[in-house]
Amino acid sequence: MESRRSRSGRWARADGVNAPFPPATAGWVLGPARDRARFDKLLPKEMPFAAVNRELGTVPVDDGFAQLRSRAGWAIPWMEDDLRMSSPELWVGRILRDAYDAERLGCQGLIGMGKPRPSCAAGHGQCCH
Repeated sequence: MESRRSRSGRWARADGVNAPFPPATAGWVLGPARDRARFDKLLPKEMPFAAVNRELGTVPVDDGFAQLRSRAGWAIPWMEDDLRMSSPELWVGRILRDAYDAERLGCQGLIGMGKPRPSCAAGHGQCCH
């Protein structure tokens, strides 16, 4: 979809949406293996780039974020580990490592990702199953 920014600061798209924010990209990686920052050279600088940590978070934040120039980068680390998809485990140490790496690589955003589930029963302090 073709986008352009109007004088009012809103983004107008071909389908008529007039959003107060630019479109963004997100994927498993920032770009092709040979040049993770390749799309940084092709797409408008106002468009933020995001990438999910690969292999369910066992791979650190993509080093390609350090190659982005004049563009917002958002790392998306996995907040939990559940390879069997049966009982999520929050990995606090890994989250802290990923947050540190995201900042070190120049990211402006950090979006946690994990399998949603009810937290705890209100007032009972027991986890929901």
